[in-house]
Amino acid sequence: MLLDLLKELDNKKSFIAIFENVVNHLIFTPARNIFSPSEGQFPYPSPLLVIFTTGDMNVLEEFKQPFMRPHGYSVSLDSLSGEDVASLIDQRWKQIQNNTHTYHPFDEQAIKNVFDIHKYPIRRALDALEFILQEKVEQVRDSKDSWPHDSLKIKSEDIYLNFIKFNKTS
Repeated sequence: MLLDLLKELDNKKSFIAIFENVVNHLIFTPARNIFSPSEGQFPYPSPLLVIFTTGDMNVLEEFKQPFMRPHGYSVSLDSLSGEDVASLIDQRWKQIQNNTHTYHPFDEQAIKNVFDIHKYPIRRALDALEFILQEKVEQVRDSKDSWPHDSLKIKSEDIYLNFIKFNKTS
């Protein structure tokens, strides 16, 4: 759900404001007043997304209070499922290639299996994917093949082995 929302916002070239590691709930009301479309105080393109991150449960509970609705809702970003990671790879690969018909080299089912067993937050998942991809780049460095050639795909056994290697080295 969140990945779909971020994809849609990115496609519309939206404005996103991020307040990280919020330690006090007193920021919510001024932020709502500044960024509220009804107030018109902030010139931004539509749509707008304002993100607050916190590890403080008291701040999270304040955010969930009725006065925040209908302006906001909370989402937990503890870890990604295998499906989330597979969707993230697909979305980012197509975005980097600037082509919706581009295919990434990862074996999708292996990615889903690995990340369903070992759930990671997004940063750690991206680090693991980078490691797996870098291992493949080293393996095919002298290859004359160009993408999308089968020899350049990252097979399931390579994903599993390099995932284990990643966890041992980091």
